[in-house]
Amino acid sequence: MRRTKTEILKDCEYKDPTLFIQHDGFSSLKHCGSLATPDDEGHVFVRGITYELVSELLPNVTVLITPDTPKETALKLLDKIKREIKENENWRQLAVEELKKKKKLEEKEYQLHQILVDCTSDESEYLHESIEDIENPLRI
Repeated sequence: MRRTKTEILKDCEYKDPTLFIQHDGFSSLKHCGSLATPDDEGHVFVRGITYELVSELLPNVTVLITPDTPKETALKLLDKIKREIKENENWRQLAVEELKKKKKLEEKEYQLHQILVDCTSDESEYLHESIEDIENPLRI
């Protein structure tokens, strides 16, 4: 039985989004609507990062294949994605960079929170200057 969007979102309501590396394979350029360059068989591949809401079970790899995809096409695209991961030493770099950005943002948020906790209403000028220092550390 098909689940509704509301039912699916309810399952993940209290979960934080999880970072994934996403590899998409398209059987042709017309199916992806992208400016990507097709390979010699006309297949198009896009790699990026995505945040997803997931249930309690968090597999290391999930493969989603649209039901109307011919078996031969699915296997070819999966083989090419496998080859991309195997041959590219930096295949995880997008996710590593995203995690670094997220950590820096969390550190800034924590600093701002600490300033707000430590300040009283009489220290509003100090608060304003401290926030500017965190947002623009090169400001003199």
